[in-house]
Amino acid sequence: MNKKNSSLLVYLILGVAGVLAISFIASCGKTTVLPAASNIDLQVLNLSPDLQLVDLYIDNAKKNSTSFSYPNSSGYFAL
Repeated sequence: MNKKNSSLLVYLILGVAGVLAISFIASCGKTTVLPAASNIDLQVLNLSPDLQLVDLYIDNAKKNSTSFSYPNSSGYFAL
């Protein structure tokens, strides 16, 4: 490898390292934007004719007013 190719390789490596360094430095100042809280629409279906009535519990609290039975759907409700 001659001296001209060697110096070209050094400049290429320094250029790539500079671009990477600038991208890392530029990304440090950004703040994280959290998405707005939104409701989740949920529908419960009892798809088994052999299964008894089903209730929906979240954090040990019952979320439905009437039990879900086959083949009726709950319709969508927000959580």
